[in-house]
Amino acid sequence: MNDVVKFLLALIMFIGLGIFTFFFIKKDDKSIYKIILSLAWPSISEQFLVMLVGMVTTIFISRLGAKYTSSVGIVTTLFGLYQVIFAALSTGCTVLIARFIGRDKISKAISTLFQSILIGVVVSIVFYLFSFIFYKQIIDLFYGNLDRDVLDLTYLYYRSTVIGIPFIVMDLIISGAQRGAGDTKTPMMISILVNIVNIILNIFLVRGINLGFINVASLGIVGAAIAVNVSRIFGASLKFMTLFSKKKKISFDLKMKYRMDINLINRMFKIGIPSLLENFIMQGGFLFLQTLILSLDTSGNVLAGYQIGGNVHNIAFMPIMGISITTTTLVGQSLGMEDYPLAEKYAKYSTKFSMVIGLFMGLLQIVFSRFLLRLYTNDPIVLSYAIITLIGFSIIEPFVGISYTIASTLRAAGDITYILITALIAFWTLRLGFSFIITHFLPTGLIGVMIGIFLDFSIRSFLYLKRLKKGKWKYLNI
Repeated sequence: MNDVVKFLLALIMFIGLGIFTFFFIKKDDKSIYKIILSLAWPSISEQFLVMLVGMVTTIFISRLGAKYTSSVGIVTTLFGLYQVIFAALSTGCTVLIARFIGRDKISKAISTLFQSILIGVVVSIVFYLFSFIFYKQIIDLFYGNLDRDVLDLTYLYYRSTVIGIPFIVMDLIISGAQRGAGDTKTPMMISILVNIVNIILNIFLVRGINLGFINVASLGIVGAAIAVNVSRIFGASLKFMTLFSKKKKISFDLKMKYRMDINLINRMFKIGIPSLLENFIMQGGFLFLQTLILSLDTSGNVLAGYQIGGNVHNIAFMPIMGISITTTTLVGQSLGMEDYPLAEKYAKYSTKFSMVIGLFMGLLQIVFSRFLLRLYTNDPIVLSYAIITLIGFSIIEPFVGISYTIASTLRAAGDITYILITALIAFWTLRLGFSFIITHFLPTGLIGVMIGIFLDFSIRSFLYLKRLKKGKWKYLNI
C-alpha cells in the first residue's frame, strides 16, 4: 500500500483518537475506569500471551515458506470451529459464576465449575476421537481444492495437534470460571509460563539449534505441533492444579461430595447454546471466508498474506478481548447484586474504553505495519497481501472494540438470542455475501474481502449500540 495513503489514514485515526478521548472520556467517572483497568490488565496480558503461542508458531513456520503458513492457518481455523462448542461451556460457566459471586453464593459457583468440567471431559474426548478418525474428510470438505503439497502439510499438522483438544477444553473452562470469580491474575501468570515453554520448544524443534554440545535438527511443521501440544498440556495442567488452592475464591475441597446438578447444567445450556450457535455461525463463516480467499489464488500466497496480516492484527485485538472479558465479569456480578445502574455504567464505560483502545491500536498497526509483517516474511508477494489485510483491520479496529464489548455485556445479561440473530445477518450477508459478490464481479481481490469485513463490524456495532441504549437487557432472567 502506498506510503502516502498509510500516512493519511494514520493522521485521520490520530485526530479521531484525540477528539474521542477529549470529548467522551474526560467527562466520565475516572473511578469506574480504574476498576475496569485494574481487572482488565491481567486479562489483556493473558489474551496477548495466549495469542503469542500461535503468533510464535506462525513466525517460525512462516520462515519455511507460504505453503507451511497456509497449512498452519487452516488448521488453526478448523480448531477455532471446534472451540466454539467448548467456549459455549466456558461462557455459561463464566456468566453463572459471576452472578453467584455477586450474590455471595460461593458453593453454587463451585458446583457450576464442577458441572462444566464434567461436561467438558465428555465433550472433549468425543471431539478428539471424531477429529482424529475423520481428519481427511474434515479437511477435504473445506479445502479439497488446495495444491497437493499444501494439502499434505495440512493433514500432517492437523493429526499432530489434534491430541491437544481435551486440554484446550479444560483451559477454556477453568479460565472462564476464574475470570467469572474476578481472578484474572492466575490465568495471566500461567500464560507467561506457557509462552516461555512454547518459545523454547519452537527454537529447538522448528528452527533447530547447533551449539556444539547441543545439536537438534529442525523437525519443521511436526516440531511446531509438538511445541503447541506440550504448551497446551502444561498450561491446562497448571490451571487445574490451582483449583485446589485454598487461597482462590473458588476452589475444590476434596472432602466435599460433588454431584451432577441438572438444574445448573440446564441454566448453563440456556446461556451456552445460543452462544454456541453464534460462535458456530462465526467460525463456519471464517472457514468459508478462507475458501473464498483460496479461490483468488490456489497457490496459497493470498491466504498466507491474509493469515500473517490477521496474526499481527491479533496483537491489537487482545486488549479489546481483555476488556470484553472484564465486562462480562463486572456486568455479571453487578446484575447478580441487582445493581442495575452500576451494570449499565460498566457496560457504557467499557464500550468507550474499547473504542479508544481500538483507535490507538489501529493507529499503531498502520505506522508499524511493514516492521511487524517482516517478522513473518520477506516474500514481496505475500507481504503485499499481508499489508492489505493489516491496514484493513486497522481501519476496522474501533468497530471491533464496540461490537465485542457490547456483545460481552449482552451475554452477561443473558441476551444471547439477539447476538445470534445479528451475527447471522451481519456476518453471512455482509462479510461473506458481499465479499463473494464484489470479488467475483469486480477486480478487487483481497481488498473486496476487507470491505466486506468492514461492513460486518460497522453495521453490527450500530445494532449493538441501539440494543445497549434501550436497556431491557438489564432485567433478563437466566
